[in-house]
Amino acid sequence: MNLPNKKAIKLDEIDSVLQFNAPLPGKEHPFYTDFTGLRGDFKEKKLYRTLNLNPSNLTYNFEANQFNKLKVFLAGMRGSGKTTELARIVEEIEHKDGFFCVVCNIDIELNMDHVEYMDILICQIENLIKKAQEKGLQLDKNVVKSLSKWFEERTLEINSSIEKSASIEIELEGKWGLPWLLSLVGKLKGGVTGSKERADSVRKVFRNRFVDFAQEFNIFVEDAARWLRDHSEARDILFIVDGLEKTTTAERRREIIIENAESIKSIRANCLMTLPIELMKSIRQVKDYSEVVTFPFIKVQEIDGSDVEATINRFVEFVYKRIDKSLFESEDVVKTAVRFSGGSPRELLRLLQHAGYELEDDDTQITMNALMEAVKYLSADARFLSEKELTVLKEIRKNNKENKPTPFIDGIEKLLEEIVVMEYNSGTYKRVNPIIAYSSIYQEYVGKD
Repeated sequence: MNLPNKKAIKLDEIDSVLQFNAPLPGKEHPFYTDFTGLRGDFKEKKLYRTLNLNPSNLTYNFEANQFNKLKVFLAGMRGSGKTTELARIVEEIEHKDGFFCVVCNIDIELNMDHVEYMDILICQIENLIKKAQEKGLQLDKNVVKSLSKWFEERTLEINSSIEKSASIEIELEGKWGLPWLLSLVGKLKGGVTGSKERADSVRKVFRNRFVDFAQEFNIFVEDAARWLRDHSEARDILFIVDGLEKTTTAERRREIIIENAESIKSIRANCLMTLPIELMKSIRQVKDYSEVVTFPFIKVQEIDGSDVEATINRFVEFVYKRIDKSLFESEDVVKTAVRFSGGSPRELLRLLQHAGYELEDDDTQITMNALMEAVKYLSADARFLSEKELTVLKEIRKNNKENKPTPFIDGIEKLLEEIVVMEYNSGTYKRVNPIIAYSSIYQEYVGKD
């Protein structure tokens, strides 16, 4: 999904610049807005330090950390802007004294209906091989041959266990170079993204041979990192795995992160992975082998309901980079939309998109009336809230009125996952999504602010 490079200057151009599921490729894009320092307790320097980077110059001391392979989870809600920020972070830390970053957007590259951790590893090694080939890395021939032979043998093993019509095509060329290896891995990844029957066969073979696979994976990554250091291209490799929160079920996400803890630990490679917010309840298990950095929504209002002016002004800038100021009835329309977004860039884009749908035939600008009609329409999602969930929302509202932090209440996981509840600071400041709070159901059963 591609975004245009120019802001909308006509009403019929607005929808194209409000694609809320299309992350920006980096800070050079004209729509990029810097929200540094506006996420409460979250600080970029802390994330850099967690990655063992010197925050002043973003250099990585390999000698001090060569036996300390990082597992870092960036925990945040869907729509908080993680993917856009990760693209910016890659631009900052990828250099000869930093990391060689291998980005895996698994929500785009894998089948999210039945993705497993093994699929992610195959995606990681494929993307590393692709980037190594693009950058001209000349890796140890024996290392490349060993990994190629391992994948070739597994492919033959998989084919022997499934019907011929579903088998993975393979030409036994025995060339053992990176192009041949990339072809092998690509076909195996195709195996896990295709039919469930073939995907299960691939995974079963890999699971049975996981110890061997982890060893081959580690040796290959180590050799690639050594070449990068020897040629002053980077100090080490960092895998970035994004999109996990877009898997179809919370159970699947838990299985990938929590139940595969031992497998994740056995991979000796630096990895920064996004962590779905509902798994924060299991954070103690994750912290046994990793560091967790919270990535909250951008704080638009304090716990007492007062505006954070700097944030609102930055969001106004964010909107005007996409939509010309002349297309709004007034700036108050924009600021009202920002407050209803709760500090989520994705929610703000979605709300403005729906405001466009609500325009009257003779409207030449986005009006306050259209915006409020959009809020009313989107707030109707509150009708799906259960009595138990409304009780959780009532507790959050009560705590905020008393200026008290809200703990992890039983039953809140689904509300966080569906962005009915939004988190700020380190997660103790929670508030109900302002669009949900506008609904008649919320105001009847929880209260009117």
